[in-house]
Amino acid sequence: MDPKAISADMKECQDRARAKHKEGFDKSGVKLELIMTPFISFHSNLPMITQKKLADDLEKCAGALQANLKTMRMLRIRPDTDDIYLFNNDKFLDTYVEKVWPNDAETAKKTGEILRANIFIKKKGKEQDENYVVNFFGNMQVLRATSGKAPHWLIEGFSAYCENKALGKNLIAHVPAAEVAKEKDNSGNWLAPIRSKAKDVKKWEELFQVQYADAKVLDSMASFSIVWYLVALDPMRFDKFIQNIADGENSVSAIEKAYGRKVAELQSNWIQWTQTQR
Repeated sequence: MDPKAISADMKECQDRARAKHKEGFDKSGVKLELIMTPFISFHSNLPMITQKKLADDLEKCAGALQANLKTMRMLRIRPDTDDIYLFNNDKFLDTYVEKVWPNDAETAKKTGEILRANIFIKKKGKEQDENYVVNFFGNMQVLRATSGKAPHWLIEGFSAYCENKALGKNLIAHVPAAEVAKEKDNSGNWLAPIRSKAKDVKKWEELFQVQYADAKVLDSMASFSIVWYLVALDPMRFDKFIQNIADGENSVSAIEKAYGRKVAELQSNWIQWTQTQR
């Protein structure tokens, strides 16, 4: 494709992103700064140094995905359609959501955040905010790459993969709060614990069926490790696996067709592989 055409397309994309950002201010009166990367728009009223650090984290994540996955399939989000919002207090969050997305106002007040396939809105306050932002960046990527068909384990595993590649640690497990409270290891190292727990992980066929309501922290750790393993085994076959999911295949079929091996064999090899991870 002509580089000039790419440049013109990106300029139009950025113009649309700026217009959407301005529309949010016009409706809400809440002033947010806008930082655009090639893949996402970041809107926030946090200190600019914090915003730039978060934007840099997302750029680092994008670079790691390009380097490790060898394709652009997992980087299909755009700054005119995909957004991350981070507010420094409840008042600004509630006002903005009520004026811009009134149907989501009640959820924002109850939870302090909104998660959608193409948008992440959160109140600042937890020390893990940096990890939340990068984790959800991965969430956006895998949902876009699979046309919204990615199952829970894959969303969880790929989001955690992005978090680790960008920040070198994992703090976010999308499981019920009661399960998070049971977890004693808060070191952020998910590769090491899975070495001793790999044989306790559900059969992959069972893990692939787990939904949020029934998820355990070990399921999140295992999903992260499986994604890491599948990418390391063959990034081009991982790319094919993602395409198979987008085409409507279930996880078992998508993996077996992409890798040419049964999941039972892959799980056995994965258990051996986990023993080499530190």
